[in-house]
This record gives sequence, structure tokens and C-alpha cells, in this order.
Amino acid sequence: ESSWPERNPNAINCRYTLINRETSKFCGCLQQILNKEESGRTIAEKTNDAHILFKEMDVKKKRPFTLMHCYIEFAKYPKW
Repeated sequence: ESSWPERNPNAINCRYTLINRETSKFCGCLQQILNKEESGRTIAEKTNDAHILFKEMDVKKKRPFTLMHCYIEFAKYPKW
């Protein structure tokens, strides 16, 4: 038996929509950083810069990107 609460289809769709929106926004931040083509910088440094940019884009709350595990999974699929 699962310890997770049961979710109805609408709740699952709502959660996926949030995950997709935030992950897409982070992907855009990372792409902006990668497009700069700065030599000598590692992907880890560029990813860190994308996290900073993501946080700066949230003008009101300055929330960090907390769905990196989702981005890593989504990035495996080219159609995403």
C-alpha cells in the first residue's frame, strides 16, 4: 500500500502543468546562458547561472528552481 495520498486526474494534470511550466522556464534560462558561448566555463557553472537567472525572473518572490530532478528527466526526451 502506498503512503502517498490518492490524487484525482484533475489534480495530476494541475501538478504536471506546474512542473512543465516551471521546467520550461528553467530550460529557457539555461538556453540563454548556453547561447552566450563563453569559453572556459563548465556546464555546472552555466547551470548555476541559469538558476540565478531563473530566480531573478521571479520579480515578486525570487523563488529558486526546485525541479532540477524533473528537468534532468525531461531533457532525456528530444520532443519535450
